[in-house]
Amino acid sequence: MRNNLRTLFLSIIILLFCSVAYGADYVENEVIVLTRDSNMTGSALSAAAREGSAAKAAALAKSVGAVSRRSYPALTAGSGRSIVLLSSQTKTADELILSLKGNPDVIGVTKNYRMKAHGKTPDDALWNRQWGPKRIKVPEVWENASVGSEEVYVAVLDTGAAYDHPDLAANISGILPDGTYGKMFHSNGSVTEVVRSGTPSCDVTIEDPREVDYATVGDVGGHGTHVSGIIGAVGNNEIGVTGVNWRVKILPVGVFTVGELCDKDNKKSFATAAIVADTIGALNYIVTLKRIYGLNIRVANMSIGSWKEIVDQDTNPYAQSIKLVSDAGIIVCMAAGNEDQDIDNPINSDYEGMRPYPACFRFENTITVGASNEHDGLGITSGSNYSSSGKWVDIMAPGDNIMSTTPMYSYAGSREYNRTGYDSWSGTSMATPMVAGAAALLCAVYPDKSANEIKMMLMSGAENVLRKGYSKYGLLNVCNASRTRSGDSGGGCSAGFALLALIALVPLAAWKRKK
Repeated sequence: MRNNLRTLFLSIIILLFCSVAYGADYVENEVIVLTRDSNMTGSALSAAAREGSAAKAAALAKSVGAVSRRSYPALTAGSGRSIVLLSSQTKTADELILSLKGNPDVIGVTKNYRMKAHGKTPDDALWNRQWGPKRIKVPEVWENASVGSEEVYVAVLDTGAAYDHPDLAANISGILPDGTYGKMFHSNGSVTEVVRSGTPSCDVTIEDPREVDYATVGDVGGHGTHVSGIIGAVGNNEIGVTGVNWRVKILPVGVFTVGELCDKDNKKSFATAAIVADTIGALNYIVTLKRIYGLNIRVANMSIGSWKEIVDQDTNPYAQSIKLVSDAGIIVCMAAGNEDQDIDNPINSDYEGMRPYPACFRFENTITVGASNEHDGLGITSGSNYSSSGKWVDIMAPGDNIMSTTPMYSYAGSREYNRTGYDSWSGTSMATPMVAGAAALLCAVYPDKSANEIKMMLMSGAENVLRKGYSKYGLLNVCNASRTRSGDSGGGCSAGFALLALIALVPLAAWKRKK
């Protein structure tokens, strides 16, 4: 009876190795073999039995051009069988399996898979409030493949970033190949080089938004800091939150201008907007850094947009600017918007004959992102746009109540930011960096894959959730994507304002606090 149970146990081991393995992720040139072994019939093994079993394993290995690296005699004692790890310098795992086929002493063979039943859990203090990364199965990738790479750059075209935030600083890009810390494109044609000196950017109070020092402020609105934290807040550092990437290089590129608005009672309030001409300047900048200076920018995040009259993307300058970024091998992730509209057929008459841009620009390496909630429904607090035909929204990702990094300062006339440096916001602005972060993480795992291959891995790995009637591919699943060959099927793991008479884009976040 004991031998029968032990045999059953060994069979289960082989079955688990074959069925629970993490995709095709295995140690190449190695196999694990279950063999018949008369030396293992006794429950208490003698030295002679161990030596005999080792000799048998060595002979088996030699017969297929391998060596016996390890056996497990305590486990197999009394079963009449052995488990042996074979390794070869000349044969692949598949070739070893083929060579062992037909050997009467071999009961079964498996590749030496890398497996883990549970994903890696970071020790960041607010991890328990981060439902988004858990839902898209990022911890499984952290455990089995990578936590990110400092060799991968993500350009965040936004309000900037608090570059010295304690949970971001290590992952913010340093001096760039052009000799700067980055640039802010603002005020319809002004370009300011970022200078990291003076008062810390993470704890600045701006009394007059008309006198912003774009060189030192870091973040002119807070939105970019929140987006950056979703992509790459430092992971496993015992504080705050973790990004989709524990390690990455975030390149903040400011595209927003600070201004004031007056209501009908002439009451002034603080506001920011991105002018298209400045945004095109920023797109030109990141392509320059990649093509001229060789900076490894793999992804760009654009959590900005507004509804405008339908344009021909083949002749529209803004669209063609994004196409050129896509053509440069950069994955451009764009937010679908927060107006709670079906882009194919808006129910609000204010949007008839219009579409949200840049979300509706469609090029080889662009991805348009809608927001989901904690119950796998359409983002409620985000008011996510969607596409009933699937033509305009590629993929959905968590966007409701997303905890991330914020600056610790306030602006005159603006809302107070959380003095802890963390807060929960909602919007397709939050969903988009989930996808941008996922793209960066896959670039770390597969550094030689093209932008389009990485994009199609993300699309093919999506779950069949919020797909029909909402998006083309469904809900982001990074674990599925990481083990999906590009093209294969996966599954299972604010209103803007006009500024300087140009089109303005607004951060696509619903500024909601989680009490």
